[in-house]
Amino acid sequence: MCRQHHVPPAQPFRRIARLSITTRMALLALFLIVAQLLAPASIPTVAVPTRSIPTALMSLASPTFMSPALFSPALIPTAEADHTESAPRKHVLIINSYHKGFVWTEDVVRGIESVLKPLELKLNLELYTEYMDTKRYNGQGYEESMYRYLQEKYRQDHFDLIIASDDDAMNFLQKYQQRLFSNVPVVFCGVNYYQEEKFNRQRVTGVVEVNDIRRNVEIARKLQPGLKKILFLNDQTFTGSSQVKVLQEALAPFGDAIQYEVFDDWDLSELRAKLENLDKDTMVFLLIAYYRDKSGATYTNDQYIRVVKEYCKQPVYGIWDFYLGNGIVGGMLTSGFTQGEAAAQLALRVLQGEKPETIPVVMEGPNRLVFDYQQLRELRLNEAELPEGSAVVHKPQTFYETNKDIVWKALALFAGLLMVIAALAVNIVRRKIAEAELIEMYEQLELRVEERTRQLEVANLDLKSAMTELEQAQEQLIESAKMAALGKLVAGVAHEINTPVGIGVTAASHLHKKTSELAAQFRENQLKKSELDKYLAVSEEASDIILKNLERASSLIQGFKQVAVDQSRENRRRFNLKEYIGEILTSLQPKFKNKAYRIELSCPDDLEVVSYPGDFSQVLTNLIMNSLTHGFGECGHGTIRIDVQQKGERVRLVYADDGRGILREHMERIFEPFFTTNRGQGGTGLGLNIVYNLVTQRLRGKIRCESVADAGPNARSSASLGTGSGTGTRFIIDFPQR
Repeated sequence: MCRQHHVPPAQPFRRIARLSITTRMALLALFLIVAQLLAPASIPTVAVPTRSIPTALMSLASPTFMSPALFSPALIPTAEADHTESAPRKHVLIINSYHKGFVWTEDVVRGIESVLKPLELKLNLELYTEYMDTKRYNGQGYEESMYRYLQEKYRQDHFDLIIASDDDAMNFLQKYQQRLFSNVPVVFCGVNYYQEEKFNRQRVTGVVEVNDIRRNVEIARKLQPGLKKILFLNDQTFTGSSQVKVLQEALAPFGDAIQYEVFDDWDLSELRAKLENLDKDTMVFLLIAYYRDKSGATYTNDQYIRVVKEYCKQPVYGIWDFYLGNGIVGGMLTSGFTQGEAAAQLALRVLQGEKPETIPVVMEGPNRLVFDYQQLRELRLNEAELPEGSAVVHKPQTFYETNKDIVWKALALFAGLLMVIAALAVNIVRRKIAEAELIEMYEQLELRVEERTRQLEVANLDLKSAMTELEQAQEQLIESAKMAALGKLVAGVAHEINTPVGIGVTAASHLHKKTSELAAQFRENQLKKSELDKYLAVSEEASDIILKNLERASSLIQGFKQVAVDQSRENRRRFNLKEYIGEILTSLQPKFKNKAYRIELSCPDDLEVVSYPGDFSQVLTNLIMNSLTHGFGECGHGTIRIDVQQKGERVRLVYADDGRGILREHMERIFEPFFTTNRGQGGTGLGLNIVYNLVTQRLRGKIRCESVADAGPNARSSASLGTGSGTGTRFIIDFPQR
């Protein structure tokens, strides 16, 4: 039997390794060319940066190229190799404001998943998604139901990060997070009405959604030189009303050059009539993404844009990219996908250990200039007038787009030949110089990174120190305000006590004088029965005056004593609520002197609570003083109603006045520290802030305010006059009985 000689598997690679560099480069070039020409059109090729090709080729041309070690199983990357079994699992919850299927929400989720999904194995991530559906359901009761639903569903789960999509989800978290997901970091996106001072930035960062209406109007004026009017299509939901405020600010720079109308109270027939009768110098602008007509019927963005385009012959603009391709011209558009993508990038930084509060909020949303070629052509708008950097979509395909694979293969062939020529020209000295430059650049980069890290640490320490000082200053101001209120109470009661005491002293002095005269007559034996009768009458009248005024002073002192002691101490005790409110009102009587103010109290006689009476007194005193100062103003009359009811183990107190009320634009800020509309007359802006802190922290309750002073021109004018005939203000306070 003759033996067959087999070539060991590694022997062909050793033979190739013995070839010259030039021969190996030529073989490599041929390999690349054949691979590109034989590659199917459906298989995407990897684009390699041109500046890295020579180095890659030189590495491949080295004696170690095609070594058997390259094909070792240990060097083949797998998903299991990237995944660290010992890494703890990270749970990420995505809370969306709107419903599943709403195009904006779906785009946001796709943007988030485009970043996080590829890293699920590497970072050991698990994603959860919830939809609040607030476009169709909202209100305090709905929020409470959502809170209970999430509490029950995730009772046993712990999350490492929460991503909140849009305002409603973020507002929900700001209100319920500490009860639902205590101390879990939050990254938000799609928030339109972000205000730094309103947000609790503790463990929070995110991306703000900025809709650039002014920029889109500027673009429309350039594309339509004769543009004079803009019809803004809107509705009367909270989102629509909020957009009107943004709209007014955006159009202010145009002055009288642009006339505009907000069309928000409509049904389909009225919308059709409006759109069919537009002038040629008018454009239509879609102000929101989800519409509700005056009958309550809702329309998605796809449904609404179809209706608009059916009846409207004028250019239609919008501010969201999901309208693109459905009938809008384009412009500076907001993208749900890029919002989600940007939020996910911030989320990765938090998951890798950065503190959210140290990551700046992205204030400039990732908007982009995009236009629809079909609309530009249909409406005869000049593409040359588009802003620099604009992208035009839905264009007819060019030769390159039609034959992209052939073009790239030809370029790859040409590039391969160039690389072979370049590789033959490269020598070892050039390689060493390049390596030395690379090492130097790397060292410089490390130094810059270390320096930047030190600067950030110092800045972070300075910021924490400044926040601590600010919190201490705020606490001192609040305490000063409380003591000042107590001082005013002392001065008022002292002034009020002075009247009965003065009257008593006068009566006693008069009685003393009459007694001295009577005694002199008696000693001189000139006392007559008539004089004695007069003296007895005067004595009886003076005694009655002295007794009544001393009782009056005693009542004032007793009521003030209990209220003042409670305000200066922090003792928790049991007390009758109706009697204690009466003592508070008694101590405040000097404030109502010579004024036609009336206070009506409705409270069960036997209602007792275990709480902090001093804090309760401070709350009620601040509310009454707020009514006198801001609600009634200088009108000198008005009615305050205090209604107390027991609801199970909780107490509900409704405080209401019939004053001029609070303007709607001020409602969101009334509980903020230092916010006041009466600063010129000595207001500090701490009264309602103290009330809010005492109710929510010390009394462990909740407080909300209702007032619609700007419900109409009559209410607004009466409010400005301070006549007390406005819509009034109600504070609803709910706190535990014990």
